[in-house]
Amino acid sequence: MGNLDEARRPLTRTVQLNPQGAEGFLYLGLTQLKMGNVDEAALDVPKAVTINPQADNYHFALGLIFKLQGNLAPALEQFRAELALNPNHSPARTQIAQLERLPAAQPTARTPPPDPHSTRVPEHGTSATIPPMNQ
Repeated sequence: MGNLDEARRPLTRTVQLNPQGAEGFLYLGLTQLKMGNVDEAALDVPKAVTINPQADNYHFALGLIFKLQGNLAPALEQFRAELALNPNHSPARTQIAQLERLPAAQPTARTPPPDPHSTRVPEHGTSATIPPMNQ
């Protein structure tokens, strides 16, 4: 891990000197990731994606970080973004296929709030909506 730590120092300096340099943030994040510092990588790689959202592999790297953090739906979104930029990116295609089989990776449907004027009796296990009183 000594070599990775040695690589991290100049990369940290690079992003300090050039805060608009997407590659610096990407490589710093990937170095952090290889060192096992997922949370640190999660600070750097999104900056790279924000600076250069059209670059190859940036979305894939962010997808890997999200997946390692257990954030499967955002990971799937990033892998799809990578595939949209680079349709031949087979690692992104593989990650998508794996995640699409997991229910936790699918975005949850948002249930609209109940209508406060409804008199419908709620299903078992849900809270009742009390209709407004007529005055």
